[in-house]
Amino acid sequence: MKFINVFITAILLSVIVISCSDDSVSPEPTPIDYENITTIEYSTHVQPLLNEYRTILTDNNILPAGLDMSSWDELIKGWERGEVVIPFDADNSLLVELTTKLSNTTELDSVKTAFLTRWINEGAKNDAGEVPYAGSTNRLYVCNQNAGSVSIIDTDAKVVIRNINFTDLGFSTTPKPHDLAVEPDGSAWYVSLIGDGKVLKFNSDNSLVGQADFIAAGLLALNPSKDLLYVGHTLSVPNVPSTNAVITRSTMALTEISLPFTRPHGLVSDKAGRYTYSASLVDYAIGVFDSDTDPASGSAFVFPQGANRTIVQINVSPDDRRMIASSQQTSELMVFDISDPANIAVVDSFNTGGVAPWHPKYNTAGDKIYVGNNGSHQIAVMDANSGNVQATIGVGDGSDGLAQPHGLVVSPSDNFVYVTNRNVAELYTPAYQFEGGANSNHGTVAVINTATNTLEKIIEIGPFPSGIAIYEE
Repeated sequence: MKFINVFITAILLSVIVISCSDDSVSPEPTPIDYENITTIEYSTHVQPLLNEYRTILTDNNILPAGLDMSSWDELIKGWERGEVVIPFDADNSLLVELTTKLSNTTELDSVKTAFLTRWINEGAKNDAGEVPYAGSTNRLYVCNQNAGSVSIIDTDAKVVIRNINFTDLGFSTTPKPHDLAVEPDGSAWYVSLIGDGKVLKFNSDNSLVGQADFIAAGLLALNPSKDLLYVGHTLSVPNVPSTNAVITRSTMALTEISLPFTRPHGLVSDKAGRYTYSASLVDYAIGVFDSDTDPASGSAFVFPQGANRTIVQINVSPDDRRMIASSQQTSELMVFDISDPANIAVVDSFNTGGVAPWHPKYNTAGDKIYVGNNGSHQIAVMDANSGNVQATIGVGDGSDGLAQPHGLVVSPSDNFVYVTNRNVAELYTPAYQFEGGANSNHGTVAVINTATNTLEKIIEIGPFPSGIAIYEE
């Protein structure tokens, strides 16, 4: 009996030892063969790679501030200065740039980098096959003039969600996109190309659906109630013709308009959709086009009295009774009474408190004016009636991202102002400096909170951001 007990005890101990031995040995995970994946599955293939990559970035102290790489939903929110993934554009996605364009860092191996690039270029999809922000309805369009592209920003997430590269669409390597306009219902958007001398039309899916030829195409003014788009010339090309153009948007048929002044640049349509105004850069002259009579000829040409002004851009008040014009030469806003468009008169002038104002805009309520002072790297918030400067935004040396402000739009809600900053003087230093200074002259989009008159966010973008347009539902 004693022998039997000892025998049973020995067997039980053997089972326990074997059991413990089995519990302590975990099978090695099967390595992912990133070279031979046919169909990418986010959770199976991408997330494990991101977990490894996050460790590399953290160990090298280059993990973007505010970035959470723990899931697809968190990843596409980006970091404190914008997105890290731009669907279909891996080369300009920070997630790839951090392992391909920085020096002296530990990189992902080439096979994993190629896989990450492939995933982004196929749309950066999640497990359900969804492309980030595919259903975005609130959009900001920004020209990257020296990159030959337009970036589309989701204004809710405040990240770049698409890049449209014009060379990929068959245009030249230097198309120089300059200005933008969007249909009132968001169904299409338009962009002028200085270098290629064209105005292009894209639908809301960002497919090219039409184009028209116009030499040195510059600013755009969309008539909000008629099928008309006016086009001016850029100030960056000397000896441009003394012409504007009007395009029938539905067909993209273009008609040129002869003007009795030189260097037409500033351009704006009124809110009622009847009059469009064109301002000379050098002659201190304004043309008026009446869409109710003959949209392809001027109904009036006004030469205001007083010293000449270098008018960069003009904007009309929400009630269509006043127009402001930025004078780069005198750093002021000229105020015109346009209640009778055939008899425009200067009624006031406002000092912007800075140097070289560019693109002034009324807010939708009509009680404020926002203007970027291109030469002093700040945004002035002005009382629309008195002209008093209520706030000045920016440190003034460009280091905060307000570096040579160019284009400006106010959101339809009046909650935000968006400003492009071209940074060609390299006053702003990007958070990550790529090899050979490849991004040292890249610009930004500044997001200004109008409730606090503060710089809420800087979105890093391509070289020489210029024109900007917004659509929000």
